[in-house]
Parts: sequence; C-alpha cells; structure tokens
Amino acid sequence: MASTASPNTQSKIPGPGRTRAAIPAADLVFAVDSVPAVLAVSNDPFIVYSSNAFAILGLRALYFLLAGLLERFHLLSKGLAVILAFIGAKLALQAAHETISTSVPEIPSLVSLSVIVTVLAVSVLLSLRHQAHAEPDLVDSAPR
Repeated sequence: MASTASPNTQSKIPGPGRTRAAIPAADLVFAVDSVPAVLAVSNDPFIVYSSNAFAILGLRALYFLLAGLLERFHLLSKGLAVILAFIGAKLALQAAHETISTSVPEIPSLVSLSVIVTVLAVSVLLSLRHQAHAEPDLVDSAPR
C-alpha cells in the first residue's frame, strides 16, 4: 500500500533533530507536571519555581537513576504510589480548607516531608531485606 502523504506534509526536520527537540520538551512537560506535588509541600513561589528549574535540569539523570533503582528496589514503585496517594489527599485537604471551610484540617509541611522520607526509607529497607532473604535460596538450589 503506497503512502498517501504528500511531500509537503512531511517534516523538514531530520530524525535526529526531532529527537533532540523531543527530549527537552519531555523534560519540560514532566517538570510542569510536578507543580502540584511541590504545591503540596509549600505555597512559597520561590520554592515552586526553583524546584521546577532544578527538575528541568536534573530530570533525565534522575530518570535513569530511578530506572536502575526500580530493578534493585522492587518495592520502590509501591512506595512511590503511596507517596502520590498521600500528596493527592494532602492537596484535596488543602483545597477544601481554603475553599470550603477552615475547619477542614491541613497537613503541615514537616509532616508531609516526614511521611515521604519514611515511606521511601521503608520501601528501600524492605526491598533490601527481601533481597537478603532471596539470595541464600539461590545459593542452596544451585547444582553441585
């Protein structure tokens, strides 16, 4: 089947050029996507802008780091899911506090950071513990 696209509708940018443009664009999209998470921790505009600037600068390196860590720390993805659920609940409570009633409780920033650090630490420690228990089984089952 022949292509029906005319030569005028095809991109004038060669393949590697499109890739070089797409990677920073993806970095920018993911950095903007993190704005709600930053707002869950602080309402200070300086914190929000600076954290997103650093997110744009270091997101690609962090992705490769996390991709490698997810193989080693298999419970890290579950810990990150718990953190995202917590941040979603914090944002909902904060919005309800500001728009519905001031009697709706707010979660302080120190509590938020404590929950995030605790969940990350527990998921990493449990992953390491699971690896330590799994490795002797592999040695015992090896043929002799």
